[in-house]
Amino acid sequence: EYYVSKNVELYLSLKSTEGPTVMATSSGFMTYDASIHPQIRQIHQDILDCPRTVLLLPSFDEEKCVKETVRRQATKVHEDRDPHIQRARIVERFPVYVQMGSIKVSTDVPVATVVENILLQAGI
Repeated sequence: EYYVSKNVELYLSLKSTEGPTVMATSSGFMTYDASIHPQIRQIHQDILDCPRTVLLLPSFDEEKCVKETVRRQATKVHEDRDPHIQRARIVERFPVYVQMGSIKVSTDVPVATVVENILLQAGI
């Protein structure tokens, strides 16, 4: 809970800076419950309403996305490494994730292609 609270406070601090800002949040950030912070629902809505919000997923194929996400989570020291828990978590969240973002890009392609896809969808 401390980690989550710090993430929200950091987001609010960065959002209050002047000028253009690029922020990257974890997928978990967008699933934080309203009990975590009094402003979390508004934060979520602000992110979803922004026309420049980019959703990056390993794949838009659910099974490929789940497999890659579980693989990545297993490499993190602070995460629960039980692959069954990780799998259940991403399977539960995947339908939520795919609805997010005005710009949706799969990262199962070369980085240059990811960048091109973001720029193309953003109209840049």
